[in-house]
Amino acid sequence: MTALLTLMLAIWASPQNLLRSDELGLDITLPAGAQMVHRPGDGGEHFLIRDGQASPAWSLRIESLATENADPAAILDRRASMTTTDRLIDRGPTLVDGRPAERLWLLREGPNGQPLALGYLVIPQILGRVAICSAVTTPDALDSIQPLIDQSFASIRLRDDPSSTGPTQAALRRGVAWLQAIDEQALRSLGGTRQVLRVHRTGPDPSEVAYGTLEAHIGPRGEVAGTQGPPEAWQSSDREQGLIVTTHLRFVMDADAEHYVDRAERSWVSLDLSEEIWADQATERKRDQRWTNTELGFRTAPGLGQPQGQLLVIRSDQRTGARDDWTYVVSDEWLPRGLRWLVPATRPLGTELIAWRTWDTSSLIPRMTTRRDQIADGVHFSWSGLDGLPTLLKSNRRGQLVRASRPDGTLIDTVDDETVARIWTDAGLKLR
Repeated sequence: MTALLTLMLAIWASPQNLLRSDELGLDITLPAGAQMVHRPGDGGEHFLIRDGQASPAWSLRIESLATENADPAAILDRRASMTTTDRLIDRGPTLVDGRPAERLWLLREGPNGQPLALGYLVIPQILGRVAICSAVTTPDALDSIQPLIDQSFASIRLRDDPSSTGPTQAALRRGVAWLQAIDEQALRSLGGTRQVLRVHRTGPDPSEVAYGTLEAHIGPRGEVAGTQGPPEAWQSSDREQGLIVTTHLRFVMDADAEHYVDRAERSWVSLDLSEEIWADQATERKRDQRWTNTELGFRTAPGLGQPQGQLLVIRSDQRTGARDDWTYVVSDEWLPRGLRWLVPATRPLGTELIAWRTWDTSSLIPRMTTRRDQIADGVHFSWSGLDGLPTLLKSNRRGQLVRASRPDGTLIDTVDDETVARIWTDAGLKLR
């Protein structure tokens, strides 16, 4: 094997290109440089990925749909809707992760009269669903792009049968062991943490997204629970000491319209990790108008008649007047909300994939999700929620965040108060 081929295979196999989706029930390795454009929950239940170059050479849509007819050939006929003006390049049955599927490539005149090359892959899933991958490129780029897309199609691993759950279950077991090894000293060592965060986008159109702080200290439960009166008058449960993690972030929505969102998240977790509460408040400001959304979470420890803990989440929306609550059962695999920013600082991670169940802060619909982390070739990759592609995390020797590179191209950098204030002032943005 040549050195060049070895390098190409190493780049292809990098976890940086691995999209993991519990929602779609599959994993797929994407071509190098793939960038997230759309994810489930952003106005549709699909991923839209494209070439990350300045002039994208391809795009790929991945979705899972309900269907009454599980025949992949019939589903493909309906999706492609070939006409007499289309030119067939290749079509036929194939196997994806050992499952019969159907693939198709064709040339078609686009809406603006420009010719397009389209690729399709249809894979039956269980429970009356089907996974559909749709690729778009140009005829000029087809010879170089089709092999890349076909290689992505061939890399798909399905998660909708018992044999495919083994790696996830093994990763969750490692997550439980990681949590059980955290002692009170480890949590207390996080006290005193303070970091200033700058959230921004680079590239041809750089912009500021948000700024704020991340802080951690040891304190009583009542600080987050909002208990009234002097602490010495609190009941014993509110005086219980735990780790309190606070983030304050200001997001710029539209500077010209003076439209900002100020988000304050405070979480408390007991020193044995068995209980937690959080308060997440987002205040949207648009000139003189103001609306507030609040989310409260309460996790109780296992007890008599309740072998596993329970999580109660309450959400209220001032703009609509809506108030809803949900209850979930929590297992030993649960990663407390307050630790999600502090995983590397709490305990080291190994090179094997590790996973936890956790609360999804990326979704408008309340739900639990799976977070997966892995150190590969010295790089920390983290998959969580609806992102699909991993966030790349860089930490210092103490495990504190230095930079997070999100799959949509957003960067979260640790800076200082003076730097972030100067950047926002120079950009004409309002500080608090």
